[in-house]
Amino acid sequence: MDPNQTVEMVYGSGAIDAVVATDLVQVGGLTADMKDGVLLMVDRAKLEITGGFGGILGLGNPYLESYPALVQAKVNHSVNPLCAAVPDLCRGLAAEQQQTPGFPDNIPEVLFMQQAKVDRYTLCINAMTNGALRMNVPPFADPIPNIGVAHWGLALQGVTMGKQGHAAPTGTPVVCGPDSYMAPGQISPCGFIPDSGTTVIMGPQEQIDAIEADACAQWDRCVKFSEGNASAHHFRKLLRKCGEWLDSVESLEEIPSMFFTVGSATDTRTFELTPAAWIIEGLTEDYQVACEPALDGLDYYTQENGPVWIFGMPIFYEYTMGYDLENLAISLEKGECDVCASDAKQEFFAAGAETKVKKSMRRQTGKPRIPFRDTKLPL
Repeated sequence: MDPNQTVEMVYGSGAIDAVVATDLVQVGGLTADMKDGVLLMVDRAKLEITGGFGGILGLGNPYLESYPALVQAKVNHSVNPLCAAVPDLCRGLAAEQQQTPGFPDNIPEVLFMQQAKVDRYTLCINAMTNGALRMNVPPFADPIPNIGVAHWGLALQGVTMGKQGHAAPTGTPVVCGPDSYMAPGQISPCGFIPDSGTTVIMGPQEQIDAIEADACAQWDRCVKFSEGNASAHHFRKLLRKCGEWLDSVESLEEIPSMFFTVGSATDTRTFELTPAAWIIEGLTEDYQVACEPALDGLDYYTQENGPVWIFGMPIFYEYTMGYDLENLAISLEKGECDVCASDAKQEFFAAGAETKVKKSMRRQTGKPRIPFRDTKLPL
């Protein structure tokens, strides 16, 4: 350890100061000798996380080193907020490294997964913010090629709203459709980053407004509430009053689902994200039940992939996200997040309880995590 080699690491929840060191790191039953690859935290005063905080486990794109310009920029994307949410389960490892300004030039940025020779891993979260990180899982059945350079990323070919449990709507997407969003030089209409270190789904504000307006137009209660003038404003205002009408699972199922299409122009897949994942229940200042969409604006525009969307924690509530480091691909598997038993095998590390939790509207506690990201970089 060299105390003169210090680094400030910045996250959506703040920053910490650390020094570069070498240590044997163990995650579950896997170990790796991280030579100059461990950053010992020496100051967390600027980190806005209550309770214990063990550290960082970087789970980013392993091919960053192929792009010298990005390495110089010192960006290292990763995808694990579980330690920040449940620090006692992480045994000294935690959430997400977003950027390392001031990282010493003579020290390589090393990923644990590379050093531990992990080819594939999966990550999911259930409704109670427990979840599981599994490593060295079997090959994925139908992965989607990663196109991200600075991050894990997919080509986003469209987002629209539709009835829950039904086939995805046909026709022109509300946003990110190839016919409307492909400019000269682009290889995809929009970009898609799955990032569990971000609490909400983030995209251009004008696109969020369009999606919410479309959701209102397809929701009978919202059409009536808006007196036929469906808009994003009416959608949010009606959700704010959810304490007056949200009295059953059936009420939640009234709200349209979000359907997003990813993949290449010739090989797309469409996935449904139900309101149970992206609508959040909370309390007003006078302790009345209120709801809001887990959507927030982000100005992140790229030359090749257009505007970039960050699909944060909501997607991990509904899908098990898989990452193939060997073939550089991403998998989405629908279903409940199966947490790991306490006597589970050594090849995976898990966080959370041992039983499934019935899906219901999520409750937001604390300040949402918003990514600290250099939006001048490509996807």
